[in-house]
Amino acid sequence: MTPSPEPSSHSVGAGAGDLPDPRPRFGLRKWMVKALIQRGMAALPWSHRWNELFQRYVTGGLELSPSGFRIKLGQCAKHLDHYHSLSLRPKEAFSALELGTGWFPVLPVGLYLAGASQVVTYDINPLLSTYTLRQVARYFCELQDSGELVQRLPRLQPERLSLLRGYLDREVSETPAAFLKTLNIELRVGDARQTGLPAGCIDLVCSCTVLEHILYPDLIALFNEFRRVSSADSLMSHFIGLEDQYATFDPSISPFNFLQYTDKEFRRWNNGIIPLNRLRIADHRRAFREGGYEILKEQNTLGELRELRRIRLAPEFQHHPVEDLLVTYSWLVGRPKPTSSR
Repeated sequence: MTPSPEPSSHSVGAGAGDLPDPRPRFGLRKWMVKALIQRGMAALPWSHRWNELFQRYVTGGLELSPSGFRIKLGQCAKHLDHYHSLSLRPKEAFSALELGTGWFPVLPVGLYLAGASQVVTYDINPLLSTYTLRQVARYFCELQDSGELVQRLPRLQPERLSLLRGYLDREVSETPAAFLKTLNIELRVGDARQTGLPAGCIDLVCSCTVLEHILYPDLIALFNEFRRVSSADSLMSHFIGLEDQYATFDPSISPFNFLQYTDKEFRRWNNGIIPLNRLRIADHRRAFREGGYEILKEQNTLGELRELRRIRLAPEFQHHPVEDLLVTYSWLVGRPKPTSSR
């Protein structure tokens, strides 16, 4: 169980300057090596393909574990719960827009299996492959066969599994985009700030661990576009990662590691493959408001205060309250504000 933060309106930066600097003065840590490799790959043509090879053969990032699949499936179920419980008039056959398809399209496939009539899923890079899509399809079918799927996805429509089984049975599969189209899932590679979708056609906008990679001005532009394509009773649900994602790769650093670097220092490690905006929860709340949304629900996961106190905060983060700095993951759910209140 994550401990609650000590109630405070003061910055951790006060007094943090007395702490020893945990950054290595000589040599590179594991996360730094990965960051520099990805920074180099980002400068190459077809950088996402180089990163795919790196993830597949070096880090193992293109293998979806059973636990990883269940985590993603749980996120899908939570998006659905948000929509059906918080939308003013939820539909059984709803339309959805996902931001960030990624390698493993658990969310759009799960939405289809739970009744979505149409899903449009966007990614800035063409990451999805037959190799990763077949992993997702196999896990869905295996959990259905064991009886577990309906427990984890209560709104499951079992008859919709037949297309996934057929996909796995075929020795030569069509492209991922062609197969997803049979599920009424449209895979789009490009900039979601200009979708070209008709106004008012989307009931649910959602994403999982995507917003932390997008610069603040682009977030506002995205939210403006999402609001334009949203229906009158739509909902927007995002699961946001606010931790230093290199901490999952390098156990020697904490989830708050990147908060010790100034913007200038962090540009050395940040890269176009996995860009991190380092926005804190207050910034995301503000983005919702500036993008024309009212927040209906916020649910946060907190890191450990002792880990935060081990680092010397960069000046950019010293004005944030402790309770905001401790947030490592957040569910933020909102609906478009009425036109008159925007």
